[in-house]
Amino acid sequence: MKKLAIASLAILAFASSAHAAKASRRAKIPAQSAVSEMEAPSARSSNEANAIGFQVGPQIATGSISVDAGETPQTDSRTRLNMGVYFEHAFDRNFLLRPELNFSQRGFSMNGENGTADFSANYFDLPVMLKAQLPFESVAPYVMTGPFVGLLVGKGVNMNSKDGHQSSESLNNQVNSFNFGWNF
Repeated sequence: MKKLAIASLAILAFASSAHAAKASRRAKIPAQSAVSEMEAPSARSSNEANAIGFQVGPQIATGSISVDAGETPQTDSRTRLNMGVYFEHAFDRNFLLRPELNFSQRGFSMNGENGTADFSANYFDLPVMLKAQLPFESVAPYVMTGPFVGLLVGKGVNMNSKDGHQSSESLNNQVNSFNFGWNF
């Protein structure tokens, strides 16, 4: 069991990608995700140029928020879900084009004098990645980079006061409904 856990962590770390996005005019929510990939049973053989697959993994997001008085409250990261599908087209043995469609949950927690607040923003992201595989025989390491666009599909904040009162609010006009960036 210990070997399986170590192998899973190694795969997650090896297949990680970072996403950085500005999710709000006032709240910045960059995110990093460690994604585990699996190709579909009909995925690429050694002679084929195309493959499809899915990926799922944790999304570790952090953020910051500025208060009108100029204070910067303490924020903590939140681990959320990142999952999606991809298609790979090989130009040659080492270079591939990889469009993806991902559901990405982002957010952060904020601790203040009166309680805590959990901010969340959910996006459908469409990255178009260039994947370069390094030519080793026993392993297949790779690097990827490319642009992405994201469409906001949900947003909100859950607040818990120190006296036990809970409330939820929408983040109307405070989170960008469209975002874009570059993945590394």
